[in-house]
Amino acid sequence: MQNFDSIYRENAEIVYRYIFSLSQDSELAEEVTQQTFYETLRHADNYRGESSVSTYLCGVAGKLLKKELSRRNRNSHLPLDDAENIPSSQNTESSVSGTLSRADLFQRIHDLPETMREVVYIRLSGELSFREIGEILGHSENWARVTFYRAKQKLMEGDDR
Repeated sequence: MQNFDSIYRENAEIVYRYIFSLSQDSELAEEVTQQTFYETLRHADNYRGESSVSTYLCGVAGKLLKKELSRRNRNSHLPLDDAENIPSSQNTESSVSGTLSRADLFQRIHDLPETMREVVYIRLSGELSFREIGEILGHSENWARVTFYRAKQKLMEGDDR
């Protein structure tokens, strides 16, 4: 790995946004982000260069988040009151939402099956590529694209009400 300071500067926000997109908890996202870089530094020899540094770090962060949530024995979902605070990709959101209000969109995302919800949150909040989403979640780029597409279809079901 390159200089650890530059790795941190270039990737800390990506890791934070990824964890925040999954947890919707800023304190937890900060804690897991710091733990990610600490563990990565401790085990720097584990990085084999098979993926980008940001993808590798997000993979480590995802595992640490699951471990922490298991430890806390809680399941965190998006509180609709906080939907306004989530950073979003305007282009992606508008392609998904069409005529839906922001609150309706987040309610529908919240109601998606867990895997679809995770892909949508990562795509909207993390602004990661489908390749990176697939790598982080242990699937292919195509799987991430198809899952996101199917989630968009589910989000739009009943839009003609």
